[in-house]
Amino acid sequence: MLTRLAISTLIISSLALSPVAFAKTKDKSSPAPHTAPERVQCEGVFGPDVTVDMIISHFGAENVEARVEVDSVEGVPVFGTLVYGDDPDRKIAFQWFDEANTRFVSYVDLPPTLATPEGLYVGQTAAEVAALNGEPVSFAGFWWDYGGYVFLHDGGKLWNTEAPCVPMIRFAPTVEEPDVDVTTISGDVTVTSDDPLVAKVGVKVQTAGMGYQYPEGYDGFDEGEPVEE
Repeated sequence: MLTRLAISTLIISSLALSPVAFAKTKDKSSPAPHTAPERVQCEGVFGPDVTVDMIISHFGAENVEARVEVDSVEGVPVFGTLVYGDDPDRKIAFQWFDEANTRFVSYVDLPPTLATPEGLYVGQTAAEVAALNGEPVSFAGFWWDYGGYVFLHDGGKLWNTEAPCVPMIRFAPTVEEPDVDVTTISGDVTVTSDDPLVAKVGVKVQTAGMGYQYPEGYDGFDEGEPVEE
């Protein structure tokens, strides 16, 4: 079962979106309509035992930044491993429980050209996610630091604690100036995907990835010499 730390690692993996920040943030482009991206599996380079060496071997050293700052909330630096970092359509970001030594994967952020094992990907509507889940999904209200994070663990088919990794997604509205009162879906509130306002503001998946279990036996303290800056 995922620990709270694994969930919090996801939260510091994406940029916080205030109304102003959302307007300035370039969202990942979604795939062409009706064209689902390739699903990755929670194994190999996307498995819980992945290492930086495996990533380099799989994608090629010229495409990998082994230890670099990745997107985070409120400017808190998070060190991860980037693949295709200059290409937003292919960029993959690995985060680690042990940031100093880039080991023990905690979260993988996928590009819009890839989907989680469950079929979740950037650009899906809230209704499409609910259909995959078999019931409405709930998420944090928008326009604050943790806005749009989806609580898949609240119930449905998408969350399986027995799986080696679990899907983690974040919603964002795509209508920048909605002609409706959005108070009830703003701030530190819980929203459900069947709320009529969700469709009216064009809510879609902004980030999609996988979260991993906290490594058994790891106490959270760095062991050995950290990777030099």
